[in-house]
Amino acid sequence: MALRLSVIESHLTIPSQVNPLDNFSKEKINISLLQAEYYKPKPEITYKFNELIENNPLFDLNGHMEKSREEQRELILRQILYLYPKLYASFDLTDSINRCLCGFAMSGFDLTLSGRYSVHSVLYMETLEFLGTEKHKPIIEKSLMLKEYGSFSMTEISHGSNVAGLETTALYDHSSREFIINSPSPTSAKFWIGGMANTSTMTIVFAQLIIEKKNYGIHAFIIRVRDSNHDPVEGIHIGDCGAKSGLTGIDNGFILFQNLRVPYDALLDRLSKITPEGKYKSSFKNNEKRFGIMLSGLTGGRTGILGSTEVNLRNALTIAIRYGAIRLQFGGEKEKPILTYPTHKYRLMPLLAKCFAARMNFKLIINLYTEAKELIKKDPENLKVSELHGLLSIFKYLNSRYSQDGIQECREACGGHGYSAYSGFSRLRGVNDAHHTWDGDNNVLIQQCSRFLLKNILHSFKGNPIISSYVSFISASKTCITHESLTCPQDLISLLEYRCHYYMNKCMSRLQSQTNPDTKIVWANSQVHHMNNLSISFGELVAAKELLKFANELKVKCQHTGNEVEKIFKLFSLSVLEKDHIGFSDKEHKLIEEKVVEMCDVVATNCVKIIDAIALPDHVLGSVLGYSDGKVYERYMRVVESAPGCYGKPSWIHLIDDMKKAF
Repeated sequence: MALRLSVIESHLTIPSQVNPLDNFSKEKINISLLQAEYYKPKPEITYKFNELIENNPLFDLNGHMEKSREEQRELILRQILYLYPKLYASFDLTDSINRCLCGFAMSGFDLTLSGRYSVHSVLYMETLEFLGTEKHKPIIEKSLMLKEYGSFSMTEISHGSNVAGLETTALYDHSSREFIINSPSPTSAKFWIGGMANTSTMTIVFAQLIIEKKNYGIHAFIIRVRDSNHDPVEGIHIGDCGAKSGLTGIDNGFILFQNLRVPYDALLDRLSKITPEGKYKSSFKNNEKRFGIMLSGLTGGRTGILGSTEVNLRNALTIAIRYGAIRLQFGGEKEKPILTYPTHKYRLMPLLAKCFAARMNFKLIINLYTEAKELIKKDPENLKVSELHGLLSIFKYLNSRYSQDGIQECREACGGHGYSAYSGFSRLRGVNDAHHTWDGDNNVLIQQCSRFLLKNILHSFKGNPIISSYVSFISASKTCITHESLTCPQDLISLLEYRCHYYMNKCMSRLQSQTNPDTKIVWANSQVHHMNNLSISFGELVAAKELLKFANELKVKCQHTGNEVEKIFKLFSLSVLEKDHIGFSDKEHKLIEEKVVEMCDVVATNCVKIIDAIALPDHVLGSVLGYSDGKVYERYMRVVESAPGCYGKPSWIHLIDDMKKAF
């Protein structure tokens, strides 16, 4: 094998002192500055994770590719056991934001690792911290030290988004001050519960609380699911959800309850309690408000999804852009890199702009979440909390869509080699797919943003001041579209505001034109082409504003770097406008199309240097096509030849002989 490798390398190796990627670095960009600012907040967490896994065979993505499901689950747990104590020693993991950012750092390497860690450290622990009281602190402390490993039992096999319709019941028995947990039907099995199949010892169960035959709605309970021998406790039946499209290393399971008795303290009772006399008492008279606040424990998980979708897209772009700069095709006597062709630039450069926008979404939500974290507990109806939930819901939708579509486009942009598992695209696509329904179905979540916007719009229509400064489009007017206006940052923002204003008018007309007395039907009939489009245009307006703000902040520190990011802002804004006619004339829309192509060319000039600035290290990226040294073909052949079964006859060689004798 060594001889074969040396022969192949003699044909394929580029001289070591030459990096063909350098041909795409034309402008003076401060790479270290762009990386430091892009990676905020708390880039030290990402840097520490990257350092911990370097040159460690436990974290060799290509080497572990052909492991069985059982082997992958064991591997992920070994990785967590290696990482967690070191991260705990380096950062304050009692801070939920730090735990979330640790999960984000892991997602740049492998979402399977991040997901298995985050179910415990983010979803489970944040819910415990948010809904629990003083008596639950010992469980939190044990969970923080991994003495208990938790999961989040909300979804049932027949209920996902409609959490209020969950079937699992918690019947209160006042004589013993216990709850009797039951799964009343096969469809009430808690399903897709991360960590349940093999790992969890504790879980948070969402169930209908019933007191004296009266249903008080969904409440959360902390319940032990396995005993000291790691067997399911009596009254609990646990199973494995089986094969999935990806994320094989996460042990998703199902759980059924049969007359499981748990003590009163199992109730996470910060929002509602049962008095010693057996009477229900809640901090909220409105049960819907209590229910909505109870689900705030999902905020950390959804925030993490914003980060992991962005980094998945960033990884895909790192691979595709570097490969596009290396791959030579056509061009006459001397072949040209495919990245120099207009069609290739048009495929990838708008995605680079969307990646920057997705990062701005994540940064904004992290900042808002940090500000609102305590307010969620003390004043859940505060404006900052409403803004957080409204923006988070649409950003999860946008980032997931940008990422999934972008990964597929990047894979196709790498041709046949993009289909190789060693490229990394199949892994990215498989794990990223879960984000569309993880921690809330995006097509349902988008309506949370719609409600936030409608509340602000109706308040303003009554002559009141705008509630949220983010809803700045209510009085927007159309900006004249010219070559000049399409290069002016403020004019582009004005056009994006007009786009929101346009959809706002469509929504209000749609809502007012319906005569059905059932407001739920009116609302449902106003989503497609109306409220959904308004929410999307709003999310992209905020993303554009944040991206322009980021560019301007960079200009203060380095003019060249800020200018490059401003070009990316322009391309993002233009590519968004290109997809919508929104009252533009054919001439105006043609101007936008021409400007998009022009800006793709402008951004492509320096795209390799930009991607180098924000890319993760090669050992984290894990793609033979995306190495920073440009040596694609040598690395590709090396990993292919080192795989089991590359050379030699298969074990089923006799079937080939049988085939020849078949007739």
